[in-house]
Amino acid sequence: MKGLSLKTPFSSYITPLTDIIMAPLSSDGTSQAKLPLRILCLVMAYSFFKSFNPFLAYTVPYMVQIKGLTNFQITNKVSPISTYAVLVFTLLVAPACEYVSYRVLIISGSFACLLGYLMLRLGTTILSLQIMQIISAWSGASYFVYQAYLFLLVTENHFQTMTSISQASSSMALFVSSELGQILVLIGKPLNSLLYISMGSASIVCILSFMLPKEQSVNAGRPHFVLNIFSTDQGFWSIIRETWADKRLQLLSLWWAFALAGLELTLNYGTNLFEAIDSASTYNGQALAVGTAVAVLTALSSVYLKKPMAKLGGFLYIIGSLIYGSMSLGLAYSNTIWSAYVLYVLMLGLEKLLICFVYAQCGSLVKNDRYALMFSFNCGVGQAVMAVLQAVLEIAEVDVRGLYKVLGCYFFGIAFFFSILYGVYVWKVRRVEIAFFDDVSVPNLIKVEPLHQPLIVDKEDNVMLKN
Repeated sequence: MKGLSLKTPFSSYITPLTDIIMAPLSSDGTSQAKLPLRILCLVMAYSFFKSFNPFLAYTVPYMVQIKGLTNFQITNKVSPISTYAVLVFTLLVAPACEYVSYRVLIISGSFACLLGYLMLRLGTTILSLQIMQIISAWSGASYFVYQAYLFLLVTENHFQTMTSISQASSSMALFVSSELGQILVLIGKPLNSLLYISMGSASIVCILSFMLPKEQSVNAGRPHFVLNIFSTDQGFWSIIRETWADKRLQLLSLWWAFALAGLELTLNYGTNLFEAIDSASTYNGQALAVGTAVAVLTALSSVYLKKPMAKLGGFLYIIGSLIYGSMSLGLAYSNTIWSAYVLYVLMLGLEKLLICFVYAQCGSLVKNDRYALMFSFNCGVGQAVMAVLQAVLEIAEVDVRGLYKVLGCYFFGIAFFFSILYGVYVWKVRRVEIAFFDDVSVPNLIKVEPLHQPLIVDKEDNVMLKN
């Protein structure tokens, strides 16, 4: 294979993480390499710098102190624009992939992030900051395309590894950038300095996006499903049915969409709860940093746990929902800040672990390679459910403790209804597992022609490495 040089000493360090990078030379001198180190480094670097944002925690203070906005204007006129725009763009990324490649959308999202920072720096009116929120929302939605794009690089046996590497790199970036931002603020650096660092990170992301390999498509010449909505072959509804034809994917997608809404809300209001428990505490930032570090470890551990967790089937998500709901209620009734810190850190770790598993397992069940459609629809439904939950909580005027009580019961409800659906599945197929990894004895239940060829595949599949 061109462009790949493997050395024998590496063979003694083969692990689930490095197996996807390289393998020792075979007896006939041919390479059994899985994934070039260059591509792995690009994936890790892009994921890291995409999430490296020391300015994130100080966006609101910046708009108040530097731009002269009031907290009311930010809460009611600026921030809501992002919520609605993310929902719309998340649903649009899948149709967009029909017209341009995944890589083009990733590049556009990378530049949108940089442009959003420029708008924030130069904008002086509420309208300009609202436009900034729309631009930044496209950047956020395009990151779902990036997660789907990773599945096009490898075969499904390695989906868990690629997901874990990406999630771990993102969490590590959040940890490092949060600590850096805290240090810079403590030593008296102006908020503009944090913004410039984040802009520099966004510039690196733009450069890295051009270096990502283009996916190998075999869909050239086919009609776009967006333009053929009612076609029985390649129409929109036929593609939807084809993508979610597997009952297992339907089952996991339901948990993904509804759980995502609750997961984001519980984590978004952590600092608000800390403030309610102990307004004098100065360790809130450190609690977030520790929780992010735990998320890195759990993301990486999912590579080693993918087989035993796959054998648990739907019980993984039932038990995970029950534990998460219990911890949410624990936060609601916490009387000491330290107990709240511990629970919140554990929740960050559990959330990352469940997300890594559901992303990879759902990806392995998509047999027509419409990964962007899967991410777009599942995350779009999740955003819609979150918007409804947010509205209900605001109308009910619950305080932050009441919010966590509601979310705790919400996860118990998810566990209850998912257990019913999963029980029906187990009764019908007489099998606990939902997704299978590295199990060639289990045939694919759905056979469709793939739209993309993986850039890197297993040797046993007898497919050449694409250059």
